[in-house]
Amino acid sequence: MARSISYMASLLLTFTASAEPVSVDDISVVDGDTIDYRGERYRMIGYDTPEIQTPRRLVGPDEKALATIAIQIAAYSLGDRAVALF
Repeated sequence: MARSISYMASLLLTFTASAEPVSVDDISVVDGDTIDYRGERYRMIGYDTPEIQTPRRLVGPDEKALATIAIQIAAYSLGDRAVALF
């Protein structure tokens, strides 16, 4: 058991992702938990915000209002600092 945990830990360290910081000027906020950067879409880990639109179901006016606030908060949270995308 200890050997398998050690092996898994070594694999994790071997394949650890690294990322270069990117400017927030190059990022566009799609919704409260999704951003676009140079044509790629990224979901933010640990966030689950209301959708502004989705092809899977109808989004009501209350959810759209909350999603709009979530977009504003996400953009404000990015501020003027560099962020790392994985």
